[in-house]
Amino acid sequence: MNLLVGALSMGFLLSLLTLGVFITYRVMGRLDLTTDGSFGLGAAVAGALLAHGVHPILATVAAAAAGWLAGATTGLIYVVLGVDTLLAGILVTTALYTVQLYIMGGGNLSLGALQTLPDAAER
Repeated sequence: MNLLVGALSMGFLLSLLTLGVFITYRVMGRLDLTTDGSFGLGAAVAGALLAHGVHPILATVAAAAAGWLAGATTGLIYVVLGVDTLLAGILVTTALYTVQLYIMGGGNLSLGALQTLPDAAER
């Protein structure tokens, strides 16, 4: 049962990444790589909040909001500064790697002993 919940959780998360890539490539006709960086940013935000004792559902909502802000940043660079969408996505994704390390306080944040969203779903 534990393996099934983990597989479904991972599949759901990766389906959101796939949906973001599909929308930018096929529907909008733009080449945007922000989804790569925003996916990691959401994980960093959720992990940092979980480490500080925030409820897993609230941490997930905050992680989604952080991903939205990353996409909005790319959109603003594209619209306001007139930078190509591919270059704007690469710039934001590159900057997000540093932001992720800052949010987590380093690269070694452990979630092994904390309650995560799949743990809450098992109950």
